[in-house]
Amino acid sequence: MKENRISITDICALGIYALINALFVYKYTFRITSQPWATSLLYLIMVSIFILLLFKKNEFRLSLKTEKVIYFSMIAFLAILFVFLMFHFDPQKIRVGRYPAMYDWITRFFNSEFPYAPHAKPSGFPFLFVIAMPFYLLGDLGFFQIFSFLIFAVLVHLRHHQKSINRFRCIFLLITSPIFLYEIVVRSDLFSNMVMVMLYLAMLETLSRRAGDMALYFLGIIGGLVLATRGIVLLLYICVFGYFFRRQIITHGLFFLSMLVGFFLSLLPFLIWDWGYFIESGPFSTQLAHIPAWLLTASIASSVLCALTIRSLKRIYSSVSFILFGVTCLAFVVAVFDHGWYETVLKDGFDISYFCFALPYLLISLDFPDKETMSPESVFAVRSPSTCTGSADQSVCIS
Repeated sequence: MKENRISITDICALGIYALINALFVYKYTFRITSQPWATSLLYLIMVSIFILLLFKKNEFRLSLKTEKVIYFSMIAFLAILFVFLMFHFDPQKIRVGRYPAMYDWITRFFNSEFPYAPHAKPSGFPFLFVIAMPFYLLGDLGFFQIFSFLIFAVLVHLRHHQKSINRFRCIFLLITSPIFLYEIVVRSDLFSNMVMVMLYLAMLETLSRRAGDMALYFLGIIGGLVLATRGIVLLLYICVFGYFFRRQIITHGLFFLSMLVGFFLSLLPFLIWDWGYFIESGPFSTQLAHIPAWLLTASIASSVLCALTIRSLKRIYSSVSFILFGVTCLAFVVAVFDHGWYETVLKDGFDISYFCFALPYLLISLDFPDKETMSPESVFAVRSPSTCTGSADQSVCIS
């Protein structure tokens, strides 16, 4: 049947998934073998077989309640397992600068010192560190990654609420991803940052239609704070909010104004604290140094094009994953031309963990053989199966 075939979009998404993980396998098996291409090829073969098995239609069914209990029990077990995995590695002995930079930023802030220290060069905007502060106070910033895994698991549950076997497929793809496991081991924040953005967008999708003016302004301020984590969030916002505005899900101009207010309020204390250093050597200059001007312009133009042309919110999420991958990939190619393959991939010419930006959006947008129908304006909002008809891109739901 046509609906059981894998779409071109999903083939591209799974190809990206395999490619970015194979690149990770290549980089880190180079340290133990002289032929890392062979291990990468073996990984690609294995992941292809794994994906074919996952995308095989499964007639096995349990009650929704039983599947939910099994699913969240599995998530709890995995979270505990990830904690043990994380504590098996000492972050002080891992040559990855993202964790020390975040730890140093928060420590300096709590000591009333200007947190954007020259030696650490933290690239995140201030609110990224604010989100991480509770986990710092808990004793280990790595708990931020565990928390984001739990949040992502809940979002996957909402995404596949009608065909819950698909939740397991999505989570299996995540936990067998080397790039995700690397995030856990080194206590990085890239995956977590993107999940926090996804959580906000899910809240907005669920609440915006029935929110009053004050609630909508509050959601706008929160959106501005979430934007004040990394500049790349702007590309997501252009895609999703452009779609929301075009579909008249959000039309209030004051919502976008309150978002700008939230963004600038998060920056204001640091602008007052040390204006010159924050502008010249702070997160703006650090993040812009990683992307050429032509690539920034092209990525914004691509986001605008997606926002204006795509008719399904699920396809917007697919497009977001492609844009995030495309921006990272083009920056990677530029680095290869500038520094060569060896220095870029096997040394420190480029941080290939940036490919993790695309991972959560890629996984959340995947369809599976037992896919459910959904409104073109809904990804996370729970709908009753009896009120929805049509395909995934053209369904009609009564709310």
